[in-house]
Formats: sequence, C-alpha cells, structure tokens
Amino acid sequence: MSISTGIITGTPTAITATATYTVTAANTGGSATASLNVAVVSPLQSWRQQYFGTTSNTGNAADNADPYGTGIQNLLAFAFFGPNQDPATAAVSQLPQMQMSGDNLFFSFTQPDGIDASPTAPSGTRRWVLKTGIDCGYGTGSLHIFVAPIGSNSRMLFGLS
Repeated sequence: MSISTGIITGTPTAITATATYTVTAANTGGSATASLNVAVVSPLQSWRQQYFGTTSNTGNAADNADPYGTGIQNLLAFAFFGPNQDPATAAVSQLPQMQMSGDNLFFSFTQPDGIDASPTAPSGTRRWVLKTGIDCGYGTGSLHIFVAPIGSNSRMLFGLS
C-alpha cells in the first residue's frame, strides 16, 4: 500500500476463494476501518461474472450452456473469442471452419488475447497427437493448426478437448 496515496496494489499469484481483509486508514484527523472481500478468480471465472453475474460453472454460466441460442456453447465462445466476447453476440460463422487440403482435413485459428490453454514443448512449438498416435496439430505463438489425414476413411470424427 502506498502511504502517500492510500492505494492498495498487488499482483495475485494464485486463484483464491473470497477472504475478508480489514483495512484501517489513519491520519491526524482520526481513523477509519473497513472490511474488504477479495477473491482472485481465473479469466474464465471473471468472464462468467461479467456476462452471467456468477463465477460458478452452473446454469446459464455453465461451460456447455448456450443460453442465447447462438449455437456456440459458453466455453467455445470464451476459448475461441476471448474474455471480451459477449456470448450473446457470438456467431457460429466466426468459429474456425474445417477445410480440406489434399488428403487432409484441417482447421486453424489464432488464440485470442487473455487465453492460455495450450500445451507447450520446450522449443516453444506445440504438438498434439490423436488417440491413434497420429501427430495432428502444431503451432507457434498464438497460431494453432490441427490436421487429420483422411486416407481411405469415408467418415471421420475430429474432436478437441
């Protein structure tokens, strides 16, 4: 806390539940005491609070909810568009679209600011592998590219989790 301004500052190092802190300010004119409730929340919890009024993964704020009928579940809106996206205005047409290139099915997207949800190799290049052991994704920086070889398959399920 700055003695000259009275501003309390700090950088949280971990997500924490709400805790109550008592703050006392004093000068030559007297003193005053106040209680502050402080919680440190994740970016996803902060997004839920902003757009749904709760940090909980329940009801309209649940990850798999689509309360506005946009066709985009909340977690997808947050993950693909970032913490500043109002889920009520997200559009399916804004999502990355699957494409064909030769014998490969792929899609790519740029990770939005405020989202950190990818595995990182020591070299800084990310790799993802299908359950079958086939290397299916890579990226550097905020770019993600997912590729699945089609081969002789007439149908494929391409899912990310």
